[in-house]
This record gives sequence, C-alpha cells and structure tokens, in this order.
Amino acid sequence: MNYNFGEIVEPPTRALIDENLPITIDLEIPNSLVLPPNINTLLIADTSYLSKLLKLCLVSEPMFSTKKNELTFYKLNDHYIVVCKLIEGVSIGKATEILMPWINLSEVVYAMTTSPLATYQNKSDSNMLMLSTDGNTCYPTLQVPNLVTGVTAGVFSYAKHVGKSCSLFIGYIDNTPLDSVNSKPFVELLRKIDLPPVRECVLQDRLPEHNLYM
Repeated sequence: MNYNFGEIVEPPTRALIDENLPITIDLEIPNSLVLPPNINTLLIADTSYLSKLLKLCLVSEPMFSTKKNELTFYKLNDHYIVVCKLIEGVSIGKATEILMPWINLSEVVYAMTTSPLATYQNKSDSNMLMLSTDGNTCYPTLQVPNLVTGVTAGVFSYAKHVGKSCSLFIGYIDNTPLDSVNSKPFVELLRKIDLPPVRECVLQDRLPEHNLYM
C-alpha cells in the first residue's frame, strides 16, 4: 500500500486482503410486527445470566422473538422487556438498530448488563454501578477506565444522542452459578425501577463443584 500526499492507494493485487472475514448473521423479525402506540418503561437486559433471572422472577410468555431468539420481547401491561442473547456473527449495531423505534416510543429506558468481577478497576462499596443520561443515580457511577460493551452500550449511546432518559446498570459478578445470594442485587434493582411486581425468586444455593482451595 502506497501513501502519497495523504491519499491511500490500494495495491493492484489482493495479496494483502483478508478473505476470512466473519460471516454476519442478519436478525429477522416478524413481518406482522406492529409497534405499540406508547411504551411507559422499556427494559433491555443483556447476557444469559440476566436472561435466566428475568424468566424466573419477572417475565413469562414472550410476545415474539427474532429467528434464533437473539432478541426476545416481553410485554407487562404498558411495560416492555427485551432480553438479548446475541450469538457469534450477530452485529451489535444491527440489534441496536432494531431497538431504536422502541427506544423512541419509550418514556423511560433502562439497560442492564453484567461483567466479570475480575475485570472491574477502581474501588467501590457496591458491585452494582450505573450510568445515566440525566445525571440521576441510585447507585455509584461507573468510572473510567471501566467499559460497557454489548447491546446495552449501543442502547445507552443512542438514547443519549436522541435525548431520551436512560439509565444503564452494570452488575459485576463472579463466575459462580446463579443462586439466591448473587442474584439478590439484581432482584432489588428490578424492584427499584418502575416495573410490575417482581415475583419471589428463591434459588438454591449451590456448593462448589470441587474442594480445591488456595
């Protein structure tokens, strides 16, 4: 590749072109889908951890989902919950694009995600942190250099761009399976935000799978 006065001249051959690009999977939504006239609260939850928790304590039968359940939509009165379980090859940008009309119709948008506890930098008394487009916070604010990735990052960025009220919550968790202890902060969060009553969620505490300690 030659550089000439700030211009990039592509090579005449394809010797430097990577042909092994990842295959992008398109998200398919039902053609018959009609957006609701208004949405009081929109909750978008990312990661399989939260997907399991919401099914246990909040949602039941879905309204509809994309072809491979990458995005699953639930309705609770005039509140809507979207559970995201993106597989390899699915574009986060495309998922955010599908959610844009729903965000535009919503009075309030909440986004929830999780991240491994070992990745958290800085110190905090809480494993639940947040970002807010309007500055109203009920948990400590996530500080740099910590990052938020995935669909919830796209949702928060878009909401901030269009001037929508959006709060993003990120819970830092260890790698243990979902149980009554590590799910408690998320259940308390669901009860804080403006959603229908959260069902009691009693999970069996699980013992370690081995007896090796250091």
